[in-house]
Amino acid sequence: MRHYNYDKVTRKYLGHAKCQLCPITKTPLFPASSTPIAPPKCGKDEFQVFKDGQWSIEIDHRKRVERDPENLILVNGLAVVASEEEKASRAQKKEEKRLKSEADSIISSLKQIAWERAWESFLSEEEKNTLLEAKKLLKS
Repeated sequence: MRHYNYDKVTRKYLGHAKCQLCPITKTPLFPASSTPIAPPKCGKDEFQVFKDGQWSIEIDHRKRVERDPENLILVNGLAVVASEEEKASRAQKKEEKRLKSEADSIISSLKQIAWERAWESFLSEEEKNTLLEAKKLLKS
């Protein structure tokens, strides 16, 4: 008979071994932090944990690299302060995004003004005055 070992602190599956038999009763002996229950199969980036008398599957975040907005980089689940080069690169990208947004807004405004001026060139004086009154009403 096999027993399945797990870490006594993290309760993560460690491996299996053959049970020793009691010399008197001939029943299997299970060491501490082991169980006769076989763990389920798990996929990539997962591991088995023995909790509350049963196995469960948990996600393994140790090999993941994530970035968070506070100038930290998460590497293998540990927070590492970003280098000055990384911080400068982030600041530059943020500034480029802000400038592009501002430029897009200005271009949009200029297109609107050009369209209105082109349209107004076809209007009579009376129609221009009516349009100006309508704009005033919309603003108020």
